[in-house]
Amino acid sequence: MLYTETGQTKRLARHLERVLVVDPQPAGARLITELLKDLGARFVMVEQTTTRALAVAKGEDPQTIFCEY
Repeated sequence: MLYTETGQTKRLARHLERVLVVDPQPAGARLITELLKDLGARFVMVEQTTTRALAVAKGEDPQTIFCEY
């Protein structure tokens, strides 16, 4: 588990309810996903292409998007 102060984690968690990770490399996406979950992310979506990511973003309305491109 990633160490961080409780106050910082709570403030950050508000912005991590729905997160979209766009990364063509599965290992990179997995690493970011695990870090986000340690920070309090509740629902992390992963897509490998920008085309699919845009479609998911339209339907799911993520609060935060991490893009490798």
